[in-house]
Amino acid sequence: MTSNNENKEYTVGYGKTPVHSRFKSGQSGNTKGRPKRVANIKDTFLRELSRKVKVKEGGQEMKISKQDAFIKALINRSLAGDRHAAREVLVLIARLIGLDGGNGQTMDQLREEDIDIIQSLLNRRAEEK
Repeated sequence: MTSNNENKEYTVGYGKTPVHSRFKSGQSGNTKGRPKRVANIKDTFLRELSRKVKVKEGGQEMKISKQDAFIKALINRSLAGDRHAAREVLVLIARLIGLDGGNGQTMDQLREEDIDIIQSLLNRRAEEK
């Protein structure tokens, strides 16, 4: 198969499209481009948590993620005597180590006293609900 364009021989084949059906110079084949993905709430939330904020700690200013700042604030509030913050910290710890049925560590990796304390706190929380 040959096409005659301006008196030149041109073989049409794999990777060699006919001259008349090629994109014109300066024109894209997909003018609108690939459609943008719609952001869901999880992606938006995670993106916002990863943004950096300035925090002063020990008289020194540093930039940390909002997630780190949130956890620091929660732990500091619990250490200052806020019972609700302390309860949430303990619940998060229990989730992370797998005492609530999650995929964290097993109870075998903790000391018995730790297990008893966390289990009693979880039981109290369940009774409050």
